[in-house]
This record gives sequence, C-alpha cells and structure tokens, in this order.
Amino acid sequence: MFDRFARNRRDSIMYKEMLKQDYGRQLVRDKTAFATDSGMGGVMIWHFGTDSFDPELSLINVIDEVVGSGS
Repeated sequence: MFDRFARNRRDSIMYKEMLKQDYGRQLVRDKTAFATDSGMGGVMIWHFGTDSFDPELSLINVIDEVVGSGS
C-alpha cells in the first residue's frame, strides 16, 4: 500500500526499492502550512547549506512566506 501511494505522488518515486522524495516549493509550502495550522511550534530544517540563493527557488523563502503570512 505504501509503495503504491508513493508511486502515485508527483513528489515521490520508488528507486531501487527506496522512496525518493522531491521537496519542491509546493510540498514545503503545504507542510509548513500544515505545521502552522496544526499549532505546532515550528518546522525543522535538516540542512540548509544547499538551498538556493535565488529567492524564486529558495525553500527557506517559502517557509518564511508561509509563516509570515500566517499560512
């Protein structure tokens, strides 16, 4: 069931029996909004050293947009 779910998502792919996820801007926006709407204390960024310096591509900017707008 999990395998079927992963294959049907545009942000996930099964590759060599491992789930690979693409944390694109929309997925980060949705997850941040979920955390905010659920009353969680925040979101965690594991590693931001590879985030884009381009504001149009930056995932950290997406988090800032969602948190700053109140989701």
